[in-house]
Amino acid sequence: MTFIARHRRLLTLACSAILRHRTRHVSILLVYTALVFLFASVVFCVEALKREARLLLQGAPEIVVQRLVAGRHEPIPAELVEPLRRIPGVQRAAGRLWGYHFDEERRANFTLIASEDPRLAPRAVAVGRGVARLLGAEAGGRISLRGRGGEEVSFAVAEVFPSASELVAADLIEMPQEDLRAFLGIPEGLYTDITLRVANENERRVVASKVRGLVPDGRVILREEIARTYEELFDWRGGVLLAVFASLAASFLLLAWSQAAGLEGEEKREIGLLKAVGWELSDVLALKTWEAITVSLTAFLLGTALAYLHVFAAGAFLFASLMKGWSVLYPRFALDPALDLPHVTLIVSVAVVPFLLASVIPSWRAAATEPDRLLRQA
Repeated sequence: MTFIARHRRLLTLACSAILRHRTRHVSILLVYTALVFLFASVVFCVEALKREARLLLQGAPEIVVQRLVAGRHEPIPAELVEPLRRIPGVQRAAGRLWGYHFDEERRANFTLIASEDPRLAPRAVAVGRGVARLLGAEAGGRISLRGRGGEEVSFAVAEVFPSASELVAADLIEMPQEDLRAFLGIPEGLYTDITLRVANENERRVVASKVRGLVPDGRVILREEIARTYEELFDWRGGVLLAVFASLAASFLLLAWSQAAGLEGEEKREIGLLKAVGWELSDVLALKTWEAITVSLTAFLLGTALAYLHVFAAGAFLFASLMKGWSVLYPRFALDPALDLPHVTLIVSVAVVPFLLASVIPSWRAAATEPDRLLRQA
């Protein structure tokens, strides 16, 4: 009998054994599928969020320079823009004007930024979808914000940003620079920070060290540092969920081990009969291995498919607030699939290998026993 034909028959016998003990195997399969679903959902969600962060940061400036006073972020003088622009390797240096506004009535933070669109008229704003939903605003309408002195400042809504930009613009309000300076109380000659464009990746840290020499009271933030912070944040949040998963998985494997170790009388009788008719230890182990592989692969396929739908079709609703964070002005966005071979391999190794060991080792101990003793125990 060829190798393939032998294992095809063993697989057929394994499926028959699973059907004979369907109650036990179905209960194990359901719990196992749920565990694979949780684990795969966390892996898919973490990697998709990392991918979103990397894509968003592609358009961010390579270096951001901020001024610190007593450890706090303060406006930076505009006169520093030109010296920073003259640093070798810097393609462009520009001041950025932005800030935050807390709406006490709605308990929400808005991000205010100076618009570079010359078509935006004075006392007109462009708002994100989240702001529009919260304030009930629409293009052609008006919104009111409480100014620094407590007075209501009214703005005409010239535009509501499209839904495609909601991930970055949900809480955003753009207005002309003069209006923003008046609203935030930032005088001429000061910016919130200064951005630098450095095309050569190998020069960025050299440029950053020169910036620190020109701005001794400044903080220099590199784009790769922001990306690394996001990745560590998502890894940490995913780790919290995986810690819960690990405890559940350990309990399940302990249960699977105890059930496999205390083989039912009928299963012991089956092993004893197989050995009595001439089956070798390797044949019995191959049969039990195929049983475990069938159950674990079925759980892997079902759990992974459900996790894919949960994360990429249903928005990971079970733990989205933990993974994505929470805010009054929370953006509505769908995660794009971000799967690769290492992550699928990781899920397979976690889904198949532990259960395989927990099932086969006790069966090996039983198969190593003399057949007459197994039949007496049965």
